[in-house]
Amino acid sequence: MSPFRNPSEKNNDSTMTTLGTQSKLQEGHYVHHFSVNPRNIEDDVKLVGVDGISIDDIEKLKEGLRKGVTYYDSAAKAGTENELLLWVQLKENSKLVLPSFVELVTVKDDKTIDLQKVADVLTKEHVKGEIEKIELYYSIGITKITNEPANAIKMEL
Repeated sequence: MSPFRNPSEKNNDSTMTTLGTQSKLQEGHYVHHFSVNPRNIEDDVKLVGVDGISIDDIEKLKEGLRKGVTYYDSAAKAGTENELLLWVQLKENSKLVLPSFVELVTVKDDKTIDLQKVADVLTKEHVKGEIEKIELYYSIGITKITNEPANAIKMEL
């Protein structure tokens, strides 16, 4: 039980607290979609006078995506861990737009992450020729991945 109050109330009772319940998720798996397209920020790049997104920028972004959830541990998020980063990099001049993978990733009851639907998209003829590389970052001894895309480079988180 935790005390709660309504801070927007302006009467004397507003400082009074009531007992309420707090619920915590026992298990959850968040799947996020993120896309980096250097061409989408060309105008911004000109304003700040840089040459665009560098390899170093991309490496820092990937590190943040691989580790950010685990690093942001708090009382409310105790036990929260990064499980997988799936990175698909297209060839430099590709104009392919991939769909969001959010609905294509399946987490099974035994916590196995099944990438079959993602692999199906990435093996289509008009897609696979546009891909430079596919990287899978996960805790290889802990996280179980099935049906990973062909030619995916597996790396430790």
